Amino acid sequence: MDAEHNGRVRRLRIENLPAQTKQRSNGFLGKPFALAKNEALIIGAEGYVEGSATARAVAAERYLLETVLKRPVIVKAAPVFRHPAQMPLHSR
Repeated sequence: MDAEHNGRVRRLRIENLPAQTKQRSNGFLGKPFALAKNEALIIGAEGYVEGSATARAVAAERYLLETVLKRPVIVKAAPVFRHPAQMPLHSR
């Protein structure tokens, strides 16, 4: 997610993570969650810009993640949250 080596993508989060899923203080999920059989994994990337060199690199290399996960993967720009209180509960 840093093909341009500029640190623009600052944070990733799974957009279709159920809201009731809690995270531990170390940032990892407390319990694994399951998506529907062919549901795409949607990754929101703060600082991601469509059409950038990073977006082109992600598009070209995303197949590896899709192969491992056996599901489609969608990467999209996520809004910038400046303070933890502004973040959705499942992203804190």
